[in-house]
Amino acid sequence: MKESRSTIELVAPVGGPKQLIAAINAGADSVYLGYKNYSARAFAENFNFDQLRWAVERAHSSDVKVYLTLNTIIKDEEIPDLIGFLNNYFDICTDGVIIQDMGLLKILRDLYPRVPVHTSTQVNIHNSLSLGFAAQCGFSRTVLAREMTVDEIKGLSRGNEVDLEIFGHGSQCYSFSGICYFSSFTGGRSGNRGRCAQPCRMKYQLVGVNGTKTRILTKKPSFFISKNDLFTLTILPQVIRSGIDALKIEGRMKTPEYVAIITKIYRKYIDLYYKYSGKFNIEREDVIKIKQIVSRELGTGYYEGHFKDIVDPDRSGSIGNFIGRIKKVGYGVKNREPSIDILCRQPIRSGDVLEIWTKKGNKRIEIKSLIASDYAGIKCQYKVEIDDEKVFSPKDRVFKYFDKKLDEEAKSLFRYDRVKISPSKKDIKGIHKKNRLKKYLEEYGIGTTAACDVGSRFGGISITLKIYSLEELKEALTTSSENIIISSQNELLDGKISQSGSYLKEIVSANKEKRIIIDTPYIIYDWEMDILKNQLENLFDINGIWLRISNIGVFECVKEIKKTKRSVGNKVILGDYLNISNTLSATFYDCLLNGAAGLEFSPELDRYEIKEIIHSFKRKDCENYIFSIFAHGFFKVITARHEILYPGKKRNSREDIYLTDKKDYMFRVVEDGRGKTGIYNSKKICTLFDLDKISGSRINNLVIDNIFTSLKDTAIVIKTYKHALELLQKKGPGIYKKYIKGLKDNPLFRDYSRGHLFRGVE
Repeated sequence: MKESRSTIELVAPVGGPKQLIAAINAGADSVYLGYKNYSARAFAENFNFDQLRWAVERAHSSDVKVYLTLNTIIKDEEIPDLIGFLNNYFDICTDGVIIQDMGLLKILRDLYPRVPVHTSTQVNIHNSLSLGFAAQCGFSRTVLAREMTVDEIKGLSRGNEVDLEIFGHGSQCYSFSGICYFSSFTGGRSGNRGRCAQPCRMKYQLVGVNGTKTRILTKKPSFFISKNDLFTLTILPQVIRSGIDALKIEGRMKTPEYVAIITKIYRKYIDLYYKYSGKFNIEREDVIKIKQIVSRELGTGYYEGHFKDIVDPDRSGSIGNFIGRIKKVGYGVKNREPSIDILCRQPIRSGDVLEIWTKKGNKRIEIKSLIASDYAGIKCQYKVEIDDEKVFSPKDRVFKYFDKKLDEEAKSLFRYDRVKISPSKKDIKGIHKKNRLKKYLEEYGIGTTAACDVGSRFGGISITLKIYSLEELKEALTTSSENIIISSQNELLDGKISQSGSYLKEIVSANKEKRIIIDTPYIIYDWEMDILKNQLENLFDINGIWLRISNIGVFECVKEIKKTKRSVGNKVILGDYLNISNTLSATFYDCLLNGAAGLEFSPELDRYEIKEIIHSFKRKDCENYIFSIFAHGFFKVITARHEILYPGKKRNSREDIYLTDKKDYMFRVVEDGRGKTGIYNSKKICTLFDLDKISGSRINNLVIDNIFTSLKDTAIVIKTYKHALELLQKKGPGIYKKYIKGLKDNPLFRDYSRGHLFRGVE
């Protein structure tokens, strides 16, 4: 049952011991922190085990709860060590665990059923059915997707059985729910495993390509996909009234000073809300402090529905507070040293650091001596000593980069509270004995596989063609692929696919040797879910139609339909955006519908990791199971609830739009017409030249995507893959390698990426 609360809970980020003390002293109700080995902020300071014990004792002594963040994707090889850690950790704290990996949920529900479990925002919960799924799975709280309006949150909060938590302040990922592959595909560092290199914070040029013609669409490189920092103080009453139970501050990689000031200010206004029934004013000084303590441009995110203002293309990173402009450059602070006169909106003091935006670049100066004069209203004029007057000019903009007084206020919340962590003398026995844990791992075949040698089996691999409109289906049927995925979510939600029922019946009946698979959305709000359910009910009347599912709410939708339509069966493929990366997550999702027909592995797994999962999974007697990888085509690395090309902006419909980075890599941008944008990797994935190694990993299905390729060319690609696989099976690796050698310069196969099959991710 949902816990009854009189006030919302303020949840503060803790990246290290000083941040913990700052959060507690600033008034947090709870904190969230990470263990060094399993955290979606791997580059934060994080805690070792002795530090965790100290943190729990310190927090509990102040009636502050501690939530452990294990919100990273787990691999099979990590599970034994992770269970051993959990076994010890739950001896010292059972306040709650935040996760995104459903394999980890299975471990927690099987071995530690009394420990509260929270969904991370990466679980992608943004509709009522996915919230119902969370309740059925035993989650006590869910951190909603950040891409929600206040009204959408209200809709979820009515009658739900799970606590709702949302982010209230801090940095935001550009990709929906933080599910992003941009960092791993461009730099080998997975954001889904807490090692994001933040390519979204870089500058890009927007270009249009029409055939061989390329034109620059923007005057200069800009921060097109770097989101503003979230700031909800100004809409706090609406946010609290939306029905949330907890407000979270982002920032496990932020300083203790940041944690102290942001937590203190949000504590102040949450208390004022309840004291004065939401009728309070935001003090200008508090907004200045928030902007000063390290922040990008501030905004209310998606909560007010102003999606156009999510990004500030001109800035990324902390800029401090704009305080005024230089009025005059001259002399006269003392001893006729060079000086500048600044007309300010707020006071400056000795010890502050200013950043002045000059024609020659940004220049920082620490204030050592100054003279104040001409006070008028909120404006002050100061004469500040400088080193070189030639750098500055009148009207140069002045920002306060560092505020000494604010820094002292922040440090007062943790400076005098000693951090003393000593190794434990207590023998931690753990909740479960080691032999029980060993039996649990053996039951699922984890950690028992011998060295995953590559080799053994060639052939037996099918091809799945992924197309993007119903009109392409007839031509797609002429290719030699065994399966066809129709990934046209606009046509699905608009009803075009279900209205073509007689056409699809005819197609399925005439092509019984091929599977026709309808791709369902992985981002789908409540108003769209009602439409989808009606469409699927009509499609399920067609015997032989399959589904591809990547949203847990859609699972619930299909389960409801199955209660009345027996024909549905188990013709369901688990999509790659479920990020299935270990045996237990594969088992968990497979059981949702009493057995799926197949799955697509996370694109961040290597072939050894895939073979390990299949080896263990096949112990469940699933010899006919479809094990798929994304094998050829351009992979979508980002999906965002935001339009880079703003609505109404004039553009050439014949142009393909790209983001181009400083190395001239081009990332295709596609908008879906429903307010979402997809960004695709600069290079296509191609596995044609590694089929001998892939066969040895026991993968039995290759997905070939034609999003930017004509069906005529895609048919050639499929034919080439089929012939290469046939040579492997019948003639052996030698003949296969001789065949593919002649394809290295073919435009359909050159300039490619191997994805992560041979390098994995950090």
